[in-house]
Amino acid sequence: MNDTGRPDACARHVFVSSTTTYGDLGGIAKADKVCTSLAKEANLPGALYLAWISTPTNHAITRYLQQESDPNKPCKYVLADEDQTTLSLTWEDFRVGKHEAPFNRDEYGVEVNDSPFAWTNTKPDGTAKSTNDCDSWTTDGSYGEVGLVGGKEKWSVLSVQSCGAPAHLYCIQMGD
Repeated sequence: MNDTGRPDACARHVFVSSTTTYGDLGGIAKADKVCTSLAKEANLPGALYLAWISTPTNHAITRYLQQESDPNKPCKYVLADEDQTTLSLTWEDFRVGKHEAPFNRDEYGVEVNDSPFAWTNTKPDGTAKSTNDCDSWTTDGSYGEVGLVGGKEKWSVLSVQSCGAPAHLYCIQMGD
């Protein structure tokens, strides 16, 4: 038994991208590729990482449920630092911001403090917050919803910023 209090628990790595990008991410699929590439470069476990971003027709929760091998598996969410610090004990805790530690470590475990924002347009329930998604994450000429890196309640939804300003991505490991 581990600190989730349940047998057979697993750990999913999560991180804030070490890089920032403007709102033109090339779409959600390219944002997911950025997360997966960063995880591979840092030698993190797992073959697939998803970006926690949404559009009104492509919600983060839908992509998560499509990719997760067993969405009911009792997994905790750990930061990609040397100690694998527990961020959240369950998926539900992760989403609602019940974080045991600040969600502010990149894929190498380094504290992110250069830009306080991450692109999301995602409410804690995993659905899109609005149409402020940098035109489906394909342009720098509009506005996008951001979350507060290291924030508890506002980690996923904080405010709107210009798509021409830089922000990080939140990345979540999928499957085993």
